[in-house]
Amino acid sequence: LTGGTLLSTGTVGAATASYTTPTISSTTTYYVSAYNAALGTAVVGVGATTSATYPNPFYSNWANQKQQVLILASELQSAGLFAGNLTDLSLNLTSTSTTTRTGFTIKLAHTTAVALTTTYLTPSFTQVYTGNYTPAVGTNSFAFGTGGGSSSSFNWDGTSNLLMEICWDNTASTATENSNATADNTSYASVVSYNRTSTTGTSICGLTVTGTTYTVRPRYTFTGQTACTSTPRQAVVATISTAPAI
Repeated sequence: LTGGTLLSTGTVGAATASYTTPTISSTTTYYVSAYNAALGTAVVGVGATTSATYPNPFYSNWANQKQQVLILASELQSAGLFAGNLTDLSLNLTSTSTTTRTGFTIKLAHTTAVALTTTYLTPSFTQVYTGNYTPAVGTNSFAFGTGGGSSSSFNWDGTSNLLMEICWDNTASTATENSNATADNTSYASVVSYNRTSTTGTSICGLTVTGTTYTVRPRYTFTGQTACTSTPRQAVVATISTAPAI
């Protein structure tokens, strides 16, 4: 079935959607269908290069790193994501040291920023992962809800840019932790990173810092709402009857 005027596109996964009620003067046929988003994976980037320095969250010349990563809504949409819950993210390492990264923590937030600067952003973050993590060559996945205080999902609104904050700190070490991640160049500053250059008993994760920006970003894969399924369109007739005489 085809035909009819679209009343609203709405937003897939949004809690509410506004509709324009038409004015009609004669019997009119409308067509309705229900759409549902399905869970799947979406890859942001093609992996055209690699990152063996600070855009890679596992690398550090001093056994600690605090970074923020920006992904534009247009990039998430192009990857096939719709509004809804994100429940996992992953990235690929082509090589890495296998030293455990202490207190490896991931937080997510919406942002209107279109590029990062040396000043870290301070939105209301949702922690989705924390724990001592040992990286490995290949896919490294982080199931949301892991670790105390972590949420099992992050509800992306489908239109905002996405900000990730990733941090870990082996506070007693100054070792170089090498790692190489599948990555892509970006046209904007997509990563800002800071590392402490001395040992301390205090993790950098809770500190206010400024960092260095980069235009290289690891290729991230998200688990979220990636496909729409719909029911067949059905005709609904709005019948106009002559008003009774008064």
